[in-house]
Order: sequence, then structure tokens, then C-alpha cells
Amino acid sequence: MITIPDNIVFNKELQSYGDFNAHEHKTWNVHRGIISTNRTFHVESSADINKTIRAVVKSSYKIFFMRGFAFAFTFSVEKAPSDILEYGESYLDTRDNSKGTCQWAIIIDETSKIAYPFHI
Repeated sequence: MITIPDNIVFNKELQSYGDFNAHEHKTWNVHRGIISTNRTFHVESSADINKTIRAVVKSSYKIFFMRGFAFAFTFSVEKAPSDILEYGESYLDTRDNSKGTCQWAIIIDETSKIAYPFHI
């Protein structure tokens, strides 16, 4: 389990959406979010992780195309899928994405206790 440190400044109240927590910072020209969870998930592939996170982004944040939205997430899995090392190349955004730009991710394999950090 990963916790977000208290000294990170968010100007919006923490929102909980099922198994996920959505941290948010929003100003007139900046909109950022961090998604965290207290649960460990069983996934078959990296696509399952991406689909889950994108659904949380869609339901948790109001994205305005003029301001854009960038986010990051932490995600715990029982066992990392075989394609985990391709996650960054396949699912992190190198350019603006109108559905939210994923900038970094930390995926933890709870079985082997290995963390996979990804950043673009």
C-alpha cells in the first residue's frame, strides 16, 4: 500500500471513489491529480490497469479542454502481468490527451515486493 505524504499541497478536498482516492490541485490554468488506492488488484495485463485507472479519471475529475488535466497514480497488484515493463511506453502519454494526460505511475507487485515506476 502506498500513502500520499501530508506535505503535498492539494487545494481540493480528498474525494473517495470506491477503492480509490482522488487528490486534486486546480487553479485557473493548472489542473493536476493523483490517484491512489488501499486495495490490491488482480489483473491479467497492463491494459487492465490502464482501463481501471482511466475509468477512475473519467468518474473523478471534471476535465476542461482549455486547461487540460495531468495525473499520476499508484496501483498495487497481486502479481505483475507479464507485459508490465511495456506499461510506460504503451499507456503513459507523451502528448496532451483530452481525456487526461497520464504523466507517471507506480505499480507495485505485492507478491514479489517490487515497485515498477514509470515516468514520461
